[in-house]
Amino acid sequence: GLTVRPCYHGGDILVSEDRLAVKSLWPENEGVTSIPYKINDYLVDRKVTILAAFKMISDQTCILFHEYTNEMNYIDIISGTGCASYVGFQGGAQSLYFGRVCNVGTCAMS
Repeated sequence: GLTVRPCYHGGDILVSEDRLAVKSLWPENEGVTSIPYKINDYLVDRKVTILAAFKMISDQTCILFHEYTNEMNYIDIISGTGCASYVGFQGGAQSLYFGRVCNVGTCAMS
């Protein structure tokens, strides 16, 4: 099968082939954006760090995070060799790579 390799920009930004995707924002409700997240089983021991990173973002923005239930669009936090995510809203299960070297300051979403 065909393997699609993500394109990294600046070491931590995954660039979509659809360049217009950066104009897409996560949906908001009454001025607040609440993004569902799902943490891969391999990263359960890093949950405290991931939640601290989310808090750092939420404390300074109108973006909140909540645990995934059955939403169609969510952040899928998966293990990787580094820390990287796509810019903007991609739709579906949107990967955020969280490697062992990642910490609160490096787990930031665009």
